[in-house]
Amino acid sequence: MGLWDFISQNPEARKQFDETMERDSKVISLALCDCKSVFEGLDSIVEVGGGTGTVAKVVSEAFPHLKYTMLDLPYVVANLTGSENLNYMGGDMFQAIPPADAVLLSGFYMIGMMMNASRY
Repeated sequence: MGLWDFISQNPEARKQFDETMERDSKVISLALCDCKSVFEGLDSIVEVGGGTGTVAKVVSEAFPHLKYTMLDLPYVVANLTGSENLNYMGGDMFQAIPPADAVLLSGFYMIGMMMNASRY
């Protein structure tokens, strides 16, 4: 069983994973917002594997001109609510990533992807 299958089938594991992702995301959010030049010249961004949407919310609020899409597995984004410039999208990055000027990959997502590489 792969990491994402395990998390999706075990509520306690998912809760712990989501809490860890959120703590990490708060630190990343602060760094991104302090480095405004990172977003210069961008009109759109896709975040892949954004979990609870912490980074998405902070960045989309700090940069309201930016069209922000967060792509994660459908069960992850099912209950998240977007805004005028923030859209949550359920999907699989191995199938398609929406077009944008830049892509932001979650570190934990990349670890899970490497652990499940043989699945793809």
